[in-house]
Amino acid sequence: MNHHFIKEKIANGILTIQYIRSEEQCTNIFTKRFYEHIMRRLLGKLGMEDIHFPT
Repeated sequence: MNHHFIKEKIANGILTIQYIRSEEQCTNIFTKRFYEHIMRRLLGKLGMEDIHFPT
């Protein structure tokens, strides 16, 4: 049911879909491994920081 609702909104131009690379999707830090610099950037987007990491 939800699929048809969303599909209709896209067809009517109300919604658009944008591709977002895996390295830019904040929720992926909970399910995937990234290089440290990518991980820190994503954590920063979520407002999280490692208090033990020197700045």
